[in-house]
Amino acid sequence: IKTKSFIMAKVAHELAHQWFGNLVTMEWWSDLWLYEGFGTFMAEVAITRLRPRWHAYSSIKIRDTYNTLYFDTLKSTRSIQTQIENNGQIDQIFDTIIYQKGSSILKMLNYTLSENIFVRG
Repeated sequence: IKTKSFIMAKVAHELAHQWFGNLVTMEWWSDLWLYEGFGTFMAEVAITRLRPRWHAYSSIKIRDTYNTLYFDTLKSTRSIQTQIENNGQIDQIFDTIIYQKGSSILKMLNYTLSENIFVRG
């Protein structure tokens, strides 16, 4: 199940980029958290809806949340929105903060606003 959920998450993540990233694009790399966070968030939504009995995926999300909270306590942590001043800095921001914390913020918005309002937004 873990291998299947990983593959399913990867496919769902990349499919999410077809809409958010290709059709709707951020202005600059500083907002990469929204792009990658949305892909990660949608992967979780897809797996939860398509395979609700895969409890193994829940344990992966718990691990990811723990890792995100841990990385956020380090002195080296940074804001999810990072100022990018040149192309050389772009590769440096693809990390847990971008993917997992971005997804967590979108998840909080979804639960706070309600899924119905979140989807309309």
